[in-house]
Amino acid sequence: HNDSVSTVYGHNDSLLVTVGQQVSVGSRIALSGNTGKSTAPHVHYELRINDKPINPLENPYD
Repeated sequence: HNDSVSTVYGHNDSLLVTVGQQVSVGSRIALSGNTGKSTAPHVHYELRINDKPINPLENPYD
């Protein structure tokens, strides 16, 4: 990502990378889990621009 874009993945069972580590498209970064206030295993995904969450379906960088 560029400096203004970040992604957040939550409810992971375990992390396979470290913060700031560069990864390639398709790389495994975590294993899905059921942590926090979750009712079933899933991946929580957020796209943020300048630390503000945006709708990933409206990604201006597509």
